[in-house]
Amino acid sequence: MIKNTSDNSLLAKAFYNRGVAQVKQHLLPEAIESFKQSLRYDPADQEARENLQKALNEMQQQQKQKPQDKKKPRDKPQDNKQNKQQLDKELDQLREEEKHLQQQLQQQKVKQVNPSKDW
Repeated sequence: MIKNTSDNSLLAKAFYNRGVAQVKQHLLPEAIESFKQSLRYDPADQEARENLQKALNEMQQQQKQKPQDKKKPRDKPQDNKQNKQQLDKELDQLREEEKHLQQQLQQQKVKQVNPSKDW
């Protein structure tokens, strides 16, 4: 634990270093909390304040990007209709191919059951 000392300067540096490491690991909420802890022990630490602000800005930026990722533009109804028609066509082709393969298998089975006689 970091809190095993009463030296505020040392505690501030420890929380600051922890925050920097957490930022590098992309643990922004934890880094923000570490920078806040650092500032509680040393309110005059300008680097901790700047890094806290950078982490807050980055987290805010990520939160803005997440909803945009979820909001994909929906296909127009006409596009959906064309996609459905294309998929139906491909499905019909696959069914025909399967039917043909089943017939070939059936013919092979018949040949195996009734082999031609050589005599």
